[in-house]
Amino acid sequence: MGLTRADTIEQLEGEWTTLEAFVRGISHADMDRPTRCEEWTVRGVTAHIVGGVLDVAGGTVGTTTGHQHVEDRPSHSPSQLADELHEGAQIAMKLLRTIDDRIWAQPSPFPGLTVRQGVEALWLESFLHEDDIRDALGMTDRSSGGLAL
Repeated sequence: MGLTRADTIEQLEGEWTTLEAFVRGISHADMDRPTRCEEWTVRGVTAHIVGGVLDVAGGTVGTTTGHQHVEDRPSHSPSQLADELHEGAQIAMKLLRTIDDRIWAQPSPFPGLTVRQGVEALWLESFLHEDDIRDALGMTDRSSGGLAL
């Protein structure tokens, strides 16, 4: 058995909080470093994560793509991206905390995934993309972030 609904949401919130602090510490010069995510720089990967969080906050999951998230933030600074992440995460967490067990088991806007699986996917994607950024910056991996990898 996996984590409870409340625990999963709490872990996602923790990941976004960790990611926000991490992004704030990235230098402007490092934002243009290439990553192992084809075609994306550190800024691009960060913009993709931020865009996904804002999609959840705005109830628009599935209406935009990762590439659109990147195109919408071509020159954002680390602090701008971290601010967007913070604001979006605050709203998204309020929404996610209203989900009950019935909704948790229903289909999500992510094709083929339940709401539970969609939230778990957001958590995993945020963690993995943070690792993509760490790799681009020559940093060591962090622990599994609570994920059973």
